[in-house]
Amino acid sequence: MEHLTPEQLLALYQDLQNVKMQLAQQQQASAAAAAAAPCAPTLKPAKPETFDASKAGNRADNWLFQLNEYFNACNVHNDLERVAYAGAMLRGAAATWWRQRRTYAASGAMADITSWSQFCNELRTQFTVINAEKIARDQLAALKQTGAVQSYAIKFRDITIQIPDITDKEKMDRFVRGLKPRLQHELAIHEPTTLDDAIRLAERIDAVDFSWQQRGYRTPSTDHHHSRPEPMELGYIETKPLPYRADADNNSHSRALRPNLDSKPPVPYRKPLTDEDRQRLRKAGACFKCRKTGHLARDCPETSSQLSPNAKAQ
Repeated sequence: MEHLTPEQLLALYQDLQNVKMQLAQQQQASAAAAAAAPCAPTLKPAKPETFDASKAGNRADNWLFQLNEYFNACNVHNDLERVAYAGAMLRGAAATWWRQRRTYAASGAMADITSWSQFCNELRTQFTVINAEKIARDQLAALKQTGAVQSYAIKFRDITIQIPDITDKEKMDRFVRGLKPRLQHELAIHEPTTLDDAIRLAERIDAVDFSWQQRGYRTPSTDHHHSRPEPMELGYIETKPLPYRADADNNSHSRALRPNLDSKPPVPYRKPLTDEDRQRLRKAGACFKCRKTGHLARDCPETSSQLSPNAKAQ
């Protein structure tokens, strides 16, 4: 085997180093090219709906926002591609406007639209209501909660987004004023600091109330007599004085002239017993007449002739 001289060994080492450097440069170039190449979207977002300005509820700014989000999700950043796609999505009066706009550009009467921002600005100019903010403020002033808080909050946000200069403080005030009185009271107690907090709190209270109603319980929002205490104790049976009668004054006047007569005080009027009252009194062994324990209605000390029909049935 032929022995290599030191000079030959040094030359061979330098050749190996050059090959190693070239391989490293190739790897770096491949990595840079891969990073610069557009990445295919891993998700397939749903295509936005077409835009027809004549349909109720269709607003140019909402549609353009959805379209812009779709382009970003699909990595479509070329202005000409965006404009061409958006033009193909126009319908009705918007499609007529776009056809006329392209015709003028082809004839040289107008410059063609080449940027996405220009397309958005011209579309808004053509199909945005001039007094849209005033209309939105009128709608906000008339908006009231009639159903679930969630539906009310969606309408509220949809209207306020059309009022650019509305402040957070005004939003909070308007939202609370449109709620039902029960929820206004709850929010006044908890004092949320932001609109999002107020919406979450109102939705939570509304959901709890609905859940209790489904299970048959009364809630402050459904009980029309919540300001009156419920008669939980046995002795609590509502009484009220007898209605006024003309002969009552005459009888009392006669008793005043004849103080020696043995007269009994009138029996106070009591409201008719409900089935729940009967069951509670029967378990306690109480009288259906005076509502006291120790005797039944047939042995009630009060005059038996003045017993109510409910008591006679005992």
